[in-house]
Amino acid sequence: MSAQPVLPAYSMNRPSFPWMYERSLVEPLFRPWAESLLERAELGSAMRVIEVACGTGIVPRVAHRRGPP
Repeated sequence: MSAQPVLPAYSMNRPSFPWMYERSLVEPLFRPWAESLLERAELGSAMRVIEVACGTGIVPRVAHRRGPP
């Protein structure tokens, strides 16, 4: 039987670092670049976007929100 990790009291009921990174940096800093990239790519209705795990994932998420052209 393995011991369960115990989190320090200061970490309880607080946002996680990935959540804070997403809210503080990814959306405000990287979203405009993702929008610009997708505009330049001129995706057609039969085209797809593939996520290859090379970043935050903002580009495919923005593409998904845009929907088909």
